[in-house]
Amino acid sequence: MACIELADGEAATLEAAQRIFEAAGESLTYFKLPGCIAFVPALPLITSQKLQRGELKVLSRKLVEQGVAFDLRHLKKAHFDALKSGRERSPRSARRCG
Repeated sequence: MACIELADGEAATLEAAQRIFEAAGESLTYFKLPGCIAFVPALPLITSQKLQRGELKVLSRKLVEQGVAFDLRHLKKAHFDALKSGRERSPRSARRCG
């Protein structure tokens, strides 16, 4: 699960989630790729600007339960299968988590 704070002017769309997943797939190993991506207005931070990891876990669970996170697990599997077979991966449309 990845919670992402979008830059100003960016929309929380399926296409944005897929672009983020593809970019992450170029540099991250399979097991570190997010299965779901949710867009949040702000990440929970403490005063020293570090993430509140406990709050982030609770927020992630709520976003999945509410169905606002994009489910990209099938893209993750396609990415793994492509790596395993050495062929180019073909993205399919994503679903909502939950």
